[in-house]
Amino acid sequence: MNLSKSPKSIGQDAVVTPLKYGVNASNRIEESITQELITQELKTQELKTHAEPESFSVMRTNLSSRHQDKLDARAELDALIPKKAHAGPDQPGRAAGGIRFFSLTKLLMLFMIAFSFGLGGSAFASPPPGTWITNTAQIDYSYSPTAASTGRAYSNSADTQVMFNDTEPPIFISSTINPIVATNGGCTVRITLNIFDTSGVSDAYLRLGVMDMYDTTSTYDNGLAGDTTASDSLWNALVYISPMTLGDTYRIRVTAYDIFGNIGETYITLQVIDTSSSWTTIRSLGWNLINDVRVAGNALSILGDAVDEISQVYFEYRNWSGGNWMPCAVGSWSDHNPDTTGPNWGIYWNMDYLPDDTYLIKATAYDSGGVPDLSPGFLRVVKDSKDSWINEWTDTNEGIHVRRQLFNNLLSDTTIVIDKTSLSVEPSALVGVDSVWLRVTSYNTPPPDAPIPSENTGLFKQGDGSFRRFEREDGATTFTDSILISLPYIDEGRVGDEEALSLYYYDTTLGEWVKVPDARVDKDNDRIWANINHFTVFGAFRAVPLNLSGFTVYPNPFKPNDGDPTTGADYIPGAANTGITFEGLPIYSKIRIYTPLGASVRDLIVSSGNLVQWDAKNNRGDRVASGVYIFIVTTPSGEKITGKMVIIR
Repeated sequence: MNLSKSPKSIGQDAVVTPLKYGVNASNRIEESITQELITQELKTQELKTHAEPESFSVMRTNLSSRHQDKLDARAELDALIPKKAHAGPDQPGRAAGGIRFFSLTKLLMLFMIAFSFGLGGSAFASPPPGTWITNTAQIDYSYSPTAASTGRAYSNSADTQVMFNDTEPPIFISSTINPIVATNGGCTVRITLNIFDTSGVSDAYLRLGVMDMYDTTSTYDNGLAGDTTASDSLWNALVYISPMTLGDTYRIRVTAYDIFGNIGETYITLQVIDTSSSWTTIRSLGWNLINDVRVAGNALSILGDAVDEISQVYFEYRNWSGGNWMPCAVGSWSDHNPDTTGPNWGIYWNMDYLPDDTYLIKATAYDSGGVPDLSPGFLRVVKDSKDSWINEWTDTNEGIHVRRQLFNNLLSDTTIVIDKTSLSVEPSALVGVDSVWLRVTSYNTPPPDAPIPSENTGLFKQGDGSFRRFEREDGATTFTDSILISLPYIDEGRVGDEEALSLYYYDTTLGEWVKVPDARVDKDNDRIWANINHFTVFGAFRAVPLNLSGFTVYPNPFKPNDGDPTTGADYIPGAANTGITFEGLPIYSKIRIYTPLGASVRDLIVSSGNLVQWDAKNNRGDRVASGVYIFIVTTPSGEKITGKMVIIR
């Protein structure tokens, strides 16, 4: 964004005679003073005729001030000229008429300083790009703060004057922005600054880093775009609000410099409303999407809800004050960044290596063609390792993942983990407490104090990672109203009915798992929901079938070598959808496999759960040939079923 000096005209353009240096420099300054006093007196007389008394008083004050400035310059010059203590008419150090001479060495030195200083005001590079509002009139003049230096500047007004030893910073008389509320749909705002400085404003800067823009030099002072000497200056800039700008309220810092290097600052407030349509919404800190949540940990859940047809989501961060975007370092439980698996797009962000500060997170979604979202999702967080509101970490030694979050009784809030574990609490559930820390611990295996259901319970767990411990850190276990929790389950791609899943909690008094009533299975997202009013260890289980009503065998036919995993793959121990699966069986059911001629091929037994996988080998461990095979299933209760299957190698 480029600021430039607005055109203005104060009286007629002044004529400033370039000063000479060296011999007779003192007398020429005196002549310059006399010439300007005459000019100012004529203006004063004209003002008496046409202006109000108040204006006349102001002009006389300005004239007196100008006169005193010139006399001060004369005195300063005289002080620099060396004097002889006993110089007479016949002495070489003194000329007739009292005119003093500089030594040749000092004269050359002053000339070199004056020459170099005079060039300094015009040695500029090419101007930066931007919106320019140029001046309509310019005055090129030289001035002499002392006899030993010169300066070069430009002005477009008649109130030009030379100031000495200015130590006061520029003053912002006014700073406006129009409109004060903008959108990020391609809006442009105008910033206007009225800056006062006795020696003249040389540059003004807008600091737009907080708006995800580069810090911008607002004016290029090459003598054509800025008023460096006038006592007041109007500067204008056009700022384009791009679709990449985050919707928020910004304080834009404005800095002004005068020609003596003094600095003045002010701030302009701009509200940006997000009207762009983003493919991704960052939802890691609860359903209430608020900025500036204090967080910490080596595996903070950053979840990006994305629209359909997304191929990946890339997570980046930078310091809130500005800087380059950097990829979020993944935690130990995350696969990679960008996340290419979905549909639960997200990563565990390792923040341990970052200093405590405010950071902006960006989630950029890419469609199936690799085209990025031009309006990515943003969220601002504050890392606070000592006083965080959310702390999440992975303990690889213990094999657990922990998320703790501070809840209060003033608003609804939710804690969300990438693995689809969630906890939603209403204020009505926290009656009697102002706030409380809630903790969720995820286990790869059942915790020691809540063992896996025994075989006689008729239950088995659905895959791994389905055990969660919910705790209140104040020691209580109950709530004044129900809270909503969700647990993930592993969808191993088997044909069994997922509606048979249920949520259970471990009753420490009874020492057994108890079914939670009215649990709801979300088959699209592989999670199970339930309303509860107390905390303990929870797990997702399926009941073991008591008969063969849900029995199935797949894939049938079995084609392990056709390159299509849906029609069969060689058996891998512990891997779902490999080998031939017999599912929907009561525990301890037996399976006997024969050739069409009745020769025994393989005997199998369901030792746990409700299924068994056949590796397509006989009892001796040899692969069976292609062909048709007969199987007979017998349950402990004596129920039997017979069927055929085909193997094609």
